[in-house]
Amino acid sequence: MKKIINILLFILLSLSTYSQLYISNGTNFVMTSGQLTISDMDFDNDGTFTRGTGTVNFKGTSDQTILGTSTTTFNNVVINNANDLLVDDDFNVYGELKMTSGELDLQNSVVSLGTTGKILNETETNRIKVGNPDTEIGTITIDRNIAAGTYSNILLGNIGIILVTDKALNVTIIRGHKVQVGMDSNESIERYYEISGIDSMTTTNYIEMSYFDIELNGIAQADLIFFQTVSYDGTSWWSPCYTTISSNTATFNTPTYYDWIYEHSITFEDKFTLASKLLPLPIELLSFGYSCENMELEWTTSSEQNNDYFTIEKSSDMINWEFVGDITGQGNSNVRQNYSYKIDDNNQIYYRLCQFDYDNTEECFNTIYIDCEMSNVVSVYPNPSNSSVDISGWFYTLTMNI
Repeated sequence: MKKIINILLFILLSLSTYSQLYISNGTNFVMTSGQLTISDMDFDNDGTFTRGTGTVNFKGTSDQTILGTSTTTFNNVVINNANDLLVDDDFNVYGELKMTSGELDLQNSVVSLGTTGKILNETETNRIKVGNPDTEIGTITIDRNIAAGTYSNILLGNIGIILVTDKALNVTIIRGHKVQVGMDSNESIERYYEISGIDSMTTTNYIEMSYFDIELNGIAQADLIFFQTVSYDGTSWWSPCYTTISSNTATFNTPTYYDWIYEHSITFEDKFTLASKLLPLPIELLSFGYSCENMELEWTTSSEQNNDYFTIEKSSDMINWEFVGDITGQGNSNVRQNYSYKIDDNNQIYYRLCQFDYDNTEECFNTIYIDCEMSNVVSVYPNPSNSSVDISGWFYTLTMNI
């Protein structure tokens, strides 16, 4: 069989009109061992590729592409190209994915290392990426079974993350390079991770992620902090976390939200990234409403950064606004904060909440319309969010930004 493969390769590589090694539908390409070098050609698999114990070496001076209708499982892959190896079709690596020269552009595909695969020799210039980090969602994944007890494995497929945990986990760890967008269009670096089941971070459950300078997306390393997605009452947001930053690595091992687990039923999602501590909006508003019974405006924040104070304004026409009062913010907070403000005008009137940070930057939020005398129902108007949940009743209306 090995002889047949060598003959086939000689024929394909000798014909200049062919620009790809093509495995047609119904064909089984069997590689038992040794090395298959694909020079300045694409790899197109519509049939079956049997990996054996060999190595496929992508070599060239121009872009090459892995494509086809079949998901190929390679044993070892070497990327040795002066440009990029583009991924148009998902593929798996059982053994080593070796970055010798050039870059692996995931585009919108998934490269799986499974339970045994690993990356070798990834560097600042020979790395795994997506060509357009603003739009492309390609990922590289590994599957690992982690036994209960203290666990530390700097490798984890060499995908750039250390996981230390005392939990028994059967996880798929996902590494992506699409830029994550948070409050006020704050953007992350060009790398993120998802680790199912890790939940909250503690001193015995923490992660350390690596990144390359080229992935910083214009953010100064000194300004980086961890962000983790969390949820409360159906609303999800990126929330800042304490981070220790050293050269090209960041460690998150402080239980910032420990109390939330018991007091506020916060759900810890499994997505992590790094972004600037300077750019998020000063607050993330969860709700803004009014209690007809207590005659109070009520609002809740999930997090605050550099939040100096709030102002309350009212209007009868939503054009001319009158200052009502102000209330001091929490400055910086990573936990839920509840606010209230007594008012005496609650009939057919609009109220809006605005926030000012320490440099006097202003942000105004949703406007509510109050008519307790008419129907004992508070209506929300307008709601500029992409979607909303309005809970209307005798007590108050709660507007959730989603």
